[in-house]
Amino acid sequence: WSALIAGYAENDQGHPALKCFEQMQEEGVFPNPVTFIFVIKACGLAGAINKGRHIHTQIIYRGFEREIFVTNTLINMYSKSGLLQDAYNTFEKLPIKDIASWNAMIQGYSMNHDDGKLALGLFDSMHLHGVKPDAITFACVLSACGRANLVVKGRQIFKLMNEAHRISPMIDHFTCMVDLFGRAGSLGNALTIINDMAIPANGTLWHTLLGACNKWGYHKLGKLAFEHAVKLDANDASAYIYL
Repeated sequence: WSALIAGYAENDQGHPALKCFEQMQEEGVFPNPVTFIFVIKACGLAGAINKGRHIHTQIIYRGFEREIFVTNTLINMYSKSGLLQDAYNTFEKLPIKDIASWNAMIQGYSMNHDDGKLALGLFDSMHLHGVKPDAITFACVLSACGRANLVVKGRQIFKLMNEAHRISPMIDHFTCMVDLFGRAGSLGNALTIINDMAIPANGTLWHTLLGACNKWGYHKLGKLAFEHAVKLDANDASAYIYL
């Protein structure tokens, strides 16, 4: 049953996964922590948050709330549904928080521009708890800086990532920085980030720059970003819409 539920959940089919879970229970088969991980993911996919809360109650009843992988999945479900207080309450109850726990919570806050400073607060708290950030952490924090328009802080963190933590920026980090500068209207800095990259830009990055050019009316730079985007994909409809 767990393998079947996982198969549906991993292929973004939340409703069939939940139907299998109901059938499993009807047949008297008890779920284990692995079952719950994928059922929670299925609730998030299906937007069945009330069902997710009910399953959370089952997890507590069966004593699985201290299973870190189960709880991390719960934090993800609540965070991605915008239920940040529920996510934080679940996060706080974890006796030992691993990097995935911190990342899930920071990502939840980073998705809401009003909670950018809370994401940064958690990032600072990680250091106090002796947890080293990884590449995912930095992508989440840089995204939070962009949404909260914290340009100076975002620059500091981007520099810190490479110099203090020896984490080489990947395409997601560069995209976050282009987004950060783009939201602030600093398109020259955004282009400098792209030109200084040691890896080739992808469509998402050019779309990010195109969106910023559209917002601020930078027509020439927007045309340049468009040309790069359609070189990668001549049928890129989004690039044409932006242009």
